[in-house]
Amino acid sequence: MKPLFQDYTSANDYEKAGVKWCVPMTAKEIEDEEAQDLALRDGDNIVEEKLDGTRATLHFFPDHARVFSRRVSEKTGWFCENSDSLPQLRDLKFPQIDGTVLDGEMRIPKRPFKDVASTLNCVWEKAIQRQEELGYIVFRAFDILYYKGECVEDLPLMQRKEYLRKAVEEIASPYVEELKYYSCDRKVPLIVTRTKLLRLLKSESEYGDIYPTLYAEIKSRKSREVYEVNFFTFTPKAYYEYIVLTG
Repeated sequence: MKPLFQDYTSANDYEKAGVKWCVPMTAKEIEDEEAQDLALRDGDNIVEEKLDGTRATLHFFPDHARVFSRRVSEKTGWFCENSDSLPQLRDLKFPQIDGTVLDGEMRIPKRPFKDVASTLNCVWEKAIQRQEELGYIVFRAFDILYYKGECVEDLPLMQRKEYLRKAVEEIASPYVEELKYYSCDRKVPLIVTRTKLLRLLKSESEYGDIYPTLYAEIKSRKSREVYEVNFFTFTPKAYYEYIVLTG
């Protein structure tokens, strides 16, 4: 197996190759249980598991895909690339979704975060060898930034979720999965809502201790704030650059 992207030395190299500059946004913590409780009762909100993995964007081209972390390389001035370390993702060929960019978390199923991090910190040959021993890294997508070349970042979350579903179905790879989400319910007592959501998420999770993430609807197009509240993350749902799961 040969590497494909080891000769990139500057941001200009990536720009010439048509790679999009996509910056995942971080969250602001709010220690306000009342705000969390209100959000849990809001039927416009959804909850999904917060994965403890490595954040990444997955970019699709006609005959390959490329994977970038959110860390910028001092050498190239571009996001650190992991494509050659992940041939199961790099070699995906779906020309029908050329120009699509997914946002998500990389995990090795049923393995701790340190296994993912240490694998991606290896040179590409060693990274592949480690995956042969530990299991192959899977991209768990929770958002979509571009769909077939069209920027969808400013669309409401649920519209983006629909584009994400379509993209993942077209990819149809065991190494690219859509993260499940669940709706909150204002008609259910808060204590029942908490218990129900936690039980539901825990039953679906590969881990015993889950970190749910809460997304909330807003109407202001100008707001791009993201708030993390206790063990839930409160995120405006309608108009902002990126959905955030902080790891």
